[in-house]
Amino acid sequence: MGNTEVKEAQPLAEPYRKKIGRVTFQVSSFGNDKSNETAQQLILRMLADQVVRTEVKNFK
Repeated sequence: MGNTEVKEAQPLAEPYRKKIGRVTFQVSSFGNDKSNETAQQLILRMLADQVVRTEVKNFK
């Protein structure tokens, strides 16, 4: 991989909390406000990358 600069992710919203029984789930969202990708584009890119990695792994 290339020279990738890692930046601190900023919270996009307050965490969402949901209690089910005695378990409390907390979902947080973080992102880079300088990104050129939408959340949908990011997810699709990550899924496509995973498919490629899975295909390469299964090909060996």
